[in-house]
Amino acid sequence: TQVPAISAESARRTEMVQAQVQREQDRGRLDQDDFLASLGLSMEMRVIRHPQAVGFGRALELINKTNQFNTSGRRWGEGEAAAWFADGGRWWVFSACDRHADYGLVGVLVERDGRIEQFVMSCRVFGLQLEQAALALLRAQMAAGLSALLLETDRNGPCRNVFRASGWTADGDCWTAPETLAIPDHIAATLSTD
Repeated sequence: TQVPAISAESARRTEMVQAQVQREQDRGRLDQDDFLASLGLSMEMRVIRHPQAVGFGRALELINKTNQFNTSGRRWGEGEAAAWFADGGRWWVFSACDRHADYGLVGVLVERDGRIEQFVMSCRVFGLQLEQAALALLRAQMAAGLSALLLETDRNGPCRNVFRASGWTADGDCWTAPETLAIPDHIAATLSTD
């Protein structure tokens, strides 16, 4: 599960932790809605279709380091990712920033044929509803619908409610998205499919 290089996001970890401390101090002074509105939160989602794509290294690192918000617990090697892409799979990645910091690439949705096989997100952005925005952006791209796998592990408690909280319905480990999902009002979200 080791990655061959340290990403820019990992290198800026101290700066981001300091920003998170400031953000949490703000959270303590405001009610939840006012706190979220005060952040000036934006996210950008884009798609990765091959290992040479910008952001692939960070996405692989995030998948292989994330335990708490990891809907399957799966770890990937570069060869497995290349095979996934060759078979039509995609990694939808998203970056986030707010008035405190640029958090960089913080989430990955591993998808093929309208099914999310894995969703991981950095703990640095827990509680900001970025997961809801990411699911809404992805759902809007899937004309035939969107489903997702959620496998409980001994460490992924923080992500177990991600689909239910967005109005999905369950059938065992498989979840199905409603026709539309809303991006939370406090998030300026964009999607690039290039």
